Amino acid sequence: MQIIAGSCRGMKIQSPKGELTRPTAAKAREAIMQMLSERLDGALFIDFFAGSGAMGLEAISRGCRECYLVDQSSEAGAAIEQNLQEVARRLKAQDIAGQHWVVVRQKAERSLKFLLKHLAEYPADDEVIIFADPPYGAPALAFSKALLEEFLRLKIQRSVLLVIEAASEDAEAVAALFANFANYQPSWLLLKSREYGKATIYFYEFKEKIE
Repeated sequence: MQIIAGSCRGMKIQSPKGELTRPTAAKAREAIMQMLSERLDGALFIDFFAGSGAMGLEAISRGCRECYLVDQSSEAGAAIEQNLQEVARRLKAQDIAGQHWVVVRQKAERSLKFLLKHLAEYPADDEVIIFADPPYGAPALAFSKALLEEFLRLKIQRSVLLVIEAASEDAEAVAALFANFANYQPSWLLLKSREYGKATIYFYEFKEKIE
């Protein structure tokens, strides 16, 4: 597995040792990043359930200003740190500066509160992108519900783009959760969905709904 494009293109991505991780397939990762390409430069990017950090690393390689990589696994955290060291070396060699990243070693649900508070304070004109690839099944539904409730509780007003991956068999349940929050303002608007093998990728935008 390697970074597909950007300043670190071709860099080998180290995977967590001894972990039964399920990285986003390369075809899906490339398609997602292609769809996000015009919004990544200067963005805040949050990668929940980061694993090796592949999605966050792609975002850094393509110019995001700030990146948070969240995973509770110590093995995942070690792999992400190793990958970021190589990213830093490559960026320095190209005289690229001004990018910032943080590895968050805790459960995704636990980190939601402070990360969503941070994104709410991010400059309004800059993009905020969340990627989440939770374990399939009940954990995906639990994380989606926690995310939606925290957005509502914090009364977030700014625009946010969310990309969430779910097993195709869980897709209807995940979509139903978001539909339950569709009547609030701002609202979650489904931009598109794509199927890749056994996974469904949803693209949602949190923004004011035009009646």
